[in-house]
Amino acid sequence: MSHIPMALSNLRPMHRFSNQENVHGWDEIATEEEIAIHIDGHEFTRLLCLPADLDYLAAGHLALAGRLTHPGEVDRIEVEPSGRVVRVRTRSGGKPGLAAQTGRLEMTPEEVRKCTGHLPAMSALFQRTGGVHSGGLVGEGNLLFLVEDTGRHNVMDKIYGRSFLEGIPLGDKALLFSGRCTAEVALKLERMGVPMIIARGAPTTKAIDLAERAGITVAAYARPDRFSLFTHPGRVTGLFADPEPGPR
Repeated sequence: MSHIPMALSNLRPMHRFSNQENVHGWDEIATEEEIAIHIDGHEFTRLLCLPADLDYLAAGHLALAGRLTHPGEVDRIEVEPSGRVVRVRTRSGGKPGLAAQTGRLEMTPEEVRKCTGHLPAMSALFQRTGGVHSGGLVGEGNLLFLVEDTGRHNVMDKIYGRSFLEGIPLGDKALLFSGRCTAEVALKLERMGVPMIIARGAPTTKAIDLAERAGITVAAYARPDRFSLFTHPGRVTGLFADPEPGPR
């Protein structure tokens, strides 16, 4: 029986109050569901998330938790017809997964600003509801793919899950993100092996400290006309006469 996708938004009644008028009507709200992730017949965890790209969410979450080490271990991923349980089946052996983390990420300021231009338009669901985070993977200055979720950590899991399952190397990629760069986001970036984040929101002090130690470039407050670099600026070329060499 095939999985029938759940609606990613629903209309809910509301009362809106403003200086001009009080209105009773309907508003479009992003869907959030509790999803159980099972591996080899055992429940591993439950997550509150947007019910989309659940195969990527499960694979990324399990891989970042150390329960999957390469995609050759994955026999199949099944989403139950209800959409509320994702079952991951593994097999022994299998070919190695993610390509070696070779290559060096470099972006021009123009490429960084071009990428930030995707952020306001990345998610039609955000434009309608304001209730989701968006994130994507950038390679050679271009947006490769994007995902969205009600939770920022789930966005990271989905990005890693797709990269993991499709064998996309991450050592020369940047992560584009609609939210803040917190310490938890920086830790996920380090585990993923992504050397740079371009975030629309603010960084935190702990995130900056972690990124500095991990060799991750943090570009925050990103807009099409500006961005601020907080760590390892050498990955953005042409900013300084003698730029700091990036560690990767």
